[in-house]
Parts: sequence; C-alpha cells; structure tokens
Amino acid sequence: MGTGGPETVTRSVLPTEKRHHSLTTHQEQVLSQIQLAIDDPDIQPRSFLLHGITGSGKTEVYLRAIDQVVRQGRQPVFLVPEISLTPQTLERVNSWFPGRVAVMHSRLTARQRV
Repeated sequence: MGTGGPETVTRSVLPTEKRHHSLTTHQEQVLSQIQLAIDDPDIQPRSFLLHGITGSGKTEVYLRAIDQVVRQGRQPVFLVPEISLTPQTLERVNSWFPGRVAVMHSRLTARQRV
C-alpha cells in the first residue's frame, strides 16, 4: 500500500557505466596503429578505414581511439552514416563519456540545436 501521494522516480535515460568489450588481436593491432597516429602528427597514414560486418567491433575500436583523444584534452567528432543509428550510437558513446556528448543532425529543429 502506498501513501496515496504521487511517487517521484528519477533515473538516467542513458546508461552511464562503461561497457568495455574485449578486442581481438587484429583489433588491438589496428587500435595501436591509430593511437600512434593520434600521438604523433607526423605518422602516416592519418586516415584509417575500419571495414567489418555489423557487430564486428568497429565502434569499440573507435571509442577507444576517441578516449585517447579526449584524455589529451582534444575534442573528437564521431560521425554516424544514418540518422536512424543515432539513438543506439548515442547510448554507446554516452556510456564512455557521460554528459559530454552533443548530437547534431539535419532532423533537429532550430530549438533543439541550441
């Protein structure tokens, strides 16, 4: 039985715990190359393409590289190829960087972009 009054429940819409997944040996090798390029602007190549099927761990590699950039006091940009992928991507990115993620896309209203 309740007290009869309204109950207030507060919870985060997005999870805030980091959920690290283990990297494969190949992912660790690729991440190492990316991290070297992040640390040294003279290292080539400066661009990397991660190719893999859905669920193969590309986002985990991206997030670890982004974490290194953030720890250096820099501001990375994470691009998503399709607006419909924004909610699930936001959940993953926010779990690494709670309260530090901004979303911009063409379907936001002028008021939402402020």
